[in-house]
Amino acid sequence: MHVAPTSPVAIPITGMPYLLRARPRCSASPRFTLNLKNAVPCSATAPIVIKFPPMSTASARPQLTVRPVHETDAPALCEIFNEAVQDHLETFDTDPRELDEQRLRVAGAEQDPKHPIFVAELRDWVAGWAALTPYDTRIALDDIGEVYIYVRRTFRSYGVGRQLMRAVQEAAGKLGYRKLIGRILSKNQDGLNLCRATGWREVGRHTAHVHLTDGLHDVTLVECLLPLPAPNPTPPAPIAHP
Repeated sequence: MHVAPTSPVAIPITGMPYLLRARPRCSASPRFTLNLKNAVPCSATAPIVIKFPPMSTASARPQLTVRPVHETDAPALCEIFNEAVQDHLETFDTDPRELDEQRLRVAGAEQDPKHPIFVAELRDWVAGWAALTPYDTRIALDDIGEVYIYVRRTFRSYGVGRQLMRAVQEAAGKLGYRKLIGRILSKNQDGLNLCRATGWREVGRHTAHVHLTDGLHDVTLVECLLPLPAPNPTPPAPIAHP
């Protein structure tokens, strides 16, 4: 898909679009922290509030809230997913999702603290959502995750997707992940550039990998290496007294 320099940029991470305008209005990302020590199911986690800079007018000073998903979010999440399908922003999925399937995904995330779903709210609207899912069920690979990010059409030019990605990256580090992976259509240069800017790197390419409505497309593999946790300091050796 061709993206004009000033139009929204669709950046699919493992099949899901991460959307951010090509020329952000904010020169620096808001700062925020996630406290996932002794992680509990997502429904019990305290909300994470991000104070977002003004958007289109001087009087508009909304707050972007990134929080764990709730059961009641399922209809909004399903609607946002299906918007991406209609807009041909999906890397692999071409069919709309049923609400019952979305409810099952939300319920699974609420019961599995290592694979959360985060929701971005702006002025009581669900603006987007992100999921951290297993890359492989084998034990040797259980510290690698895949990232899925969606943004609602009406919020695609305000950096919501970028904040969701940052939240997932920080959460993944605190949950013990060492790497995140993604797959991006190779023709999406804006998406690849943004991944490089947020700590992702290209590690390979599948040729003629995905069949879309306009033919076969290459897919670029990307990964994000997360910082390893700091080791516990070694206590000083006891001093022997004669």
